[in-house]
Amino acid sequence: LDRGRAGALDVSLSDLTLPDSPGGARLADLVREAGPVPVVVLTGSSDEASGVEVLKQGAQDFLLKHEMEGRQLARALRYSVERRKSGEYLDLLNKMGKLDQARSDFVSAVTHELRTPLVSLKGYTAMLQKTLGQVTPDEAQRMLAIIASNASRLERLINQFLTVAKIEKG
Repeated sequence: LDRGRAGALDVSLSDLTLPDSPGGARLADLVREAGPVPVVVLTGSSDEASGVEVLKQGAQDFLLKHEMEGRQLARALRYSVERRKSGEYLDLLNKMGKLDQARSDFVSAVTHELRTPLVSLKGYTAMLQKTLGQVTPDEAQRMLAIIASNASRLERLINQFLTVAKIEKG
């Protein structure tokens, strides 16, 4: 905790089964005392509900020991640090009175990204409807492939947008 307060840590990895922390009893203290240092929790429990509980107590992430491998650990630690940085950036924008402008810019960018494949979907669908009896099966297949590709792109963008919203809510 002293090293975290001194700014000497990027992330804290904590095990819920340590003798001084039975069942995560000290997790709330650790999260509070860690300050800006994100806390990632390891648990030997196979119960996802206990993992969700540690997130509610303020941990950035939790990992199940029996399912964990090195790459997953590295990813969880890296993402926790990045989520913390994103939160600090939003806090800074808020303090500067620029959070509303940043949100507005973000919404404008997302709207543009969503509209682009939507325009293509509408255009190719209309073209296919008007020329259905006049186009070759190969041309129809090409148009349908473009429609399907843009629908998938639109779905990915919406899922990414929803992920950002979930992260923003914590």
